Amino acid sequence: MKYFVLLAIALAVPAGVYADADRPADAELYAAPVALSQLLERVEATTDRTFLVAPQVPKHLYAGHFDIEQLDYPLLLSILRNNDLAAVTVQGVTNVVREATVRQYALPIVGDDDADFADDEWVTRLVYLQHMRAPASVPVLRPMLPVVGHLAAVSDLNAVLIVDRYANVRRVEELLKDLDSKAGERQVAHGD
Repeated sequence: MKYFVLLAIALAVPAGVYADADRPADAELYAAPVALSQLLERVEATTDRTFLVAPQVPKHLYAGHFDIEQLDYPLLLSILRNNDLAAVTVQGVTNVVREATVRQYALPIVGDDDADFADDEWVTRLVYLQHMRAPASVPVLRPMLPVVGHLAAVSDLNAVLIVDRYANVRRVEELLKDLDSKAGERQVAHGD
């Protein structure tokens, strides 16, 4: 009997109610895909960059809601990141590649005083430690990097190698320096 009552209620509800239920509540957040070529042409027109797109990169991306006239290189990098893509400049040409392959490219090596990179640019950084043993830091910090990033201890140099986007490399480096400083304070306090 309950089955028939539920069936009667279901049939009495207007069909339009179900159509809206299938659509995500936040559907207005998703804009239609944009042609990657259109985005790259805009950035090429406002910078001195030339792009080369890897064959496996999709031709259309989800870019959100923005005015294409406001598109610059850092915003393009953010759009690429949100589509699991990356940009790597090699010999003056910016390659748009799948994020999963980014470590295979000659990423720039950043030093202590480098600040010329956009937050979403992929870089390599070697951080030397004075007090803390480098291998001890890897299990603590590795979860802070994306799967395609890289974090490894270089035991002979007591250093940590980081491959990730510039903003996250800076964040992990600051944490490493703080941990290293605290380890030094602890050694002094204990007379090590």
